[in-house]
Amino acid sequence: MPTVFNLLLQADRTLLLVGGRLLFALLLAAVQLYVLRAMLQIVRSMQLHGDRERTLTSVAIGIAVGVNLPLAYFIIESFLSPHRLMLYAPPIGYEAAVRPFSYMFFIWTIGSLIFAAAAPLVMACFAVLQFIRSRKNHSNEATVTALDLSRRRFLRMALMAAAAMPFAVSAYGAFAARAR
Repeated sequence: MPTVFNLLLQADRTLLLVGGRLLFALLLAAVQLYVLRAMLQIVRSMQLHGDRERTLTSVAIGIAVGVNLPLAYFIIESFLSPHRLMLYAPPIGYEAAVRPFSYMFFIWTIGSLIFAAAAPLVMACFAVLQFIRSRKNHSNEATVTALDLSRRRFLRMALMAAAAMPFAVSAYGAFAARAR
């Protein structure tokens, strides 16, 4: 009877591990979709026409899919071998093939998490400033005044810089890995 109890306990731990890994993977997938949406909004805001916009959109989607292939492998690995993490500790024979993809994925994910955390904070700060500005102006004018072109240009550059965060962190990670 104790062996049956131990088997059930082991199965319970394994199912909990699979569930935790899948929950983590879904969280990362949601963050990646958020980053992809931001990248596509930046492409649309460039107001390119025809083939250029389609090409740039395809490149953005291709980069997002290519960088997140290890995430799909992580989900599959959660079912097949939940006690291992091949992206972090691959077998010695596959290390040369797996390490570049795993480093790129980890660094991209860290940059994406920073972007996903920073974007709502920046938007909240902007909303607070707009609220304070509207409280100062007690007149019947519109609460949100149109920004001049230099401010719009600055905000667009700030948004592009925030969206480039995953790329910058990836480049820094590649440089740091090469320097070792």
